Amino acid sequence: MDKTQKILIADADPESITLAGEVLQSQGYRVGYARDGIQCMDLIGRLAPDLVIVDSHLPKIDGLEIARRLKNENGFHFIPVIISTAQHDPRVRTKAIEYGADDYLTKPISPIELSARAKSLLRIKKLHDSLEQRNAEISQINERLEEAYARLDSELRLAQKLQRSLLPQSLPEIPGVDFATRFVSSGRVAGDFYDIFRLDEQNVGFYIVDAIGHGVPAALLTVFIKKGIKTKEISGNSYRIIPPDEVLANLNSDLISEDLSESPFVTICYCIYNTKDRVLEYARGGHPYPLLLKGDGSYRQLEVEGALLGIVEEQFTAEKVAMDPGDKLILYSDGVDAATWSDGSSGQEAFGRACAAYHDMPLNELVDRVSQTVFGENGDKAVDDDVTIIAMGSE
Repeated sequence: MDKTQKILIADADPESITLAGEVLQSQGYRVGYARDGIQCMDLIGRLAPDLVIVDSHLPKIDGLEIARRLKNENGFHFIPVIISTAQHDPRVRTKAIEYGADDYLTKPISPIELSARAKSLLRIKKLHDSLEQRNAEISQINERLEEAYARLDSELRLAQKLQRSLLPQSLPEIPGVDFATRFVSSGRVAGDFYDIFRLDEQNVGFYIVDAIGHGVPAALLTVFIKKGIKTKEISGNSYRIIPPDEVLANLNSDLISEDLSESPFVTICYCIYNTKDRVLEYARGGHPYPLLLKGDGSYRQLEVEGALLGIVEEQFTAEKVAMDPGDKLILYSDGVDAATWSDGSSGQEAFGRACAAYHDMPLNELVDRVSQTVFGENGDKAVDDDVTIIAMGSE
């Protein structure tokens, strides 16, 4: 028996109060008393009882009105109410239920019946109070979660802003070569990353990286790569442009030596284009093959072997290809594999055919047309993976 449960008995008849009080106190309940309706309402407000037993003809405010008020007042609407009455008229019972009473007892009250009815309603009240407490705890947890989500959202916005600031804010203007790009993240932060930069008066370097996975770990890895890629060695007044295969080998060694968690596997395609000789040198590690699109609309993938970065020490291979004026090179991340093209096909071969269909368009328009298929005409088509496209045109 829960001795903390409180029962308020409101009756003008001293004999009824004494009898009911003795029965309930013998059961271990704490019992309070009221002799009229005003005193009853005052004690309800001060004591917050778990059960009210009130006579239907209580002076000043009768029991039916007390039941009605409790059931319509916030904070008291779930206090169980038993109406007691000396009347045996069924209409009184019906009216009591209509006013909100939970049970009904006819005087003289049977001690056994009183005890059973009180125990049943108090058990329900205890369950209700337990649920309310649990709901309050859940509400507090939800509030804390909302605060945590808000902080996380703010931090992700900051991470997104930081990551975007590391992308090229403008494309380099270099005679003999043109660039167009598209970058769309599937979330706030991306596992894709790219960069385009002048190496000297004749050479421009560019790459696409795809950190395996999504979210913050992949995004942080792209920041590490941005800072970790070494493109030139400077000694005094001279320098050496590091070839693509060596760039990848150095980056791979750095990733392995850092012993990063979260399985930091990376795919990359790194290129150097000499604008004077119109020669492209490239190397890749686990990344989709670069696509060479000729001026006549023919195309081929520039296949060169190279494993994922960040697993084991590897040697990478660099290849060279001469480009004619009007040729285009397309680098892309594997997010485009999810796109479905006009003929219903998908994948890298389908991407190549789509690019070839727009081969005679200016570079920006070609990227726009291809992007509309990937992202929708309005750019609002959801993507399951980050998508990056770099298009380079030889002039």
